[in-house]
Amino acid sequence: MKSAESRVESLSPLLLGLPIGLMLLNLLLRQADAFPPELSDEVNWLGLMQLMEGGFDPPVSGPLFVYVMQTVHEHLSFGLPAILDSVAILGSGLTIALVLSGYRYHLPNTTLIKSAAIMLLVTSYFLAPALEARPQQLGIALAFLICLQATSQPQTSTGWLLAALLPLAFWHVLSFFVAIAYLSVWKLTLWRLGSLRGGAILLWFVLASSLFVSLIGSRAYRSLLEDVLANHLPDQFTLALLIIFSVLLATCFCAVPVRLWKKVRALCLSHINVVVAIIFLLSATALILQWQLLPSTALQVYGGSAVIFCMWHAGNVGFCFCYMLGLKLCLTGEVKGLQAFVIGSLILLVLASFALLASFFLAHVNWMIRILYFWVPFAAPLSALGLGKLLSHAGKFRHFILVCLFMASLSHVVRLSIL
Repeated sequence: MKSAESRVESLSPLLLGLPIGLMLLNLLLRQADAFPPELSDEVNWLGLMQLMEGGFDPPVSGPLFVYVMQTVHEHLSFGLPAILDSVAILGSGLTIALVLSGYRYHLPNTTLIKSAAIMLLVTSYFLAPALEARPQQLGIALAFLICLQATSQPQTSTGWLLAALLPLAFWHVLSFFVAIAYLSVWKLTLWRLGSLRGGAILLWFVLASSLFVSLIGSRAYRSLLEDVLANHLPDQFTLALLIIFSVLLATCFCAVPVRLWKKVRALCLSHINVVVAIIFLLSATALILQWQLLPSTALQVYGGSAVIFCMWHAGNVGFCFCYMLGLKLCLTGEVKGLQAFVIGSLILLVLASFALLASFFLAHVNWMIRILYFWVPFAAPLSALGLGKLLSHAGKFRHFILVCLFMASLSHVVRLSIL
């Protein structure tokens, strides 16, 4: 087994080269006007900051992100568009560097670290948020590191988690909510399996709720709260039903005896093929439902062409298929040391399912897709395992296949069509 020093040395080219390479790619895309600003969130954020300059108080989901932009704008003689470009370029490198740091400390070998890093680049669900200047760019990486640490070390103190979540709460509120939901599900699971005391889970919910209430009451999110209450929540009857359903679901979860949870776990482990098939079918059904929910304007970019749709999503389909194969390898015990990534990816798939349900009642019906952005860093190591198994006899062709998948996802991000 390699020593820690030799492992770091072997990873150094990747840890430096991949972030720099992604920043250079981002720079080239912007210099070539290949990045479609009219289809990205950057235009929205530029408009919000221009409104703030005019004395307005628009709702923002990342007040700390806006503060950084405004501070740079005040002290440097650059326009807001140039600042956004610079932040996007630097942020893309920092985002993948943070994710790689999580891989470095929690994956068992350098080969898997490198493969997982490459798999990040074959899906537009990572490339799109990583290349744009928006709070989610770093929010995804920070939420990933916090949740990965808590999953790998179940005894991580609540105080440490809340201290890490506090800056995330003001950098990107959705990343904060996803992390809180993830950690709550994980701690509830530990409690029901008998690995966490009742007092610890109660303390978590009390402190997390206090942080949540403080966040809602803060001046930074006042405009956002007013906008959500006025424009994004369903009617009072539907909202009441959703609350009642959530309470009943949580009550049922807590009421199931621990011995029954252990029996279910043992049953799932003894029928891995069935479990993976069910996950695959449910995932396919969820994606079809999400597709049906999307507004027509979201589908216009494909120009009604099935060929363009298949080409742009080839990387995403390949990533998901390899994930299922890698998940099976982990659940059957063929590969060890990836428990945190298996648990994390499955928890986020559950949260994505609830986000899909919420999409039927809330504005902006792509909530499941937004959760999948957070799922990708957890899923990439499993997807790398699946790809390795799938292409074990492909030889040199595996590099060609990876390049093709990367170009497919990059084409999706920049809306490039060869037709």
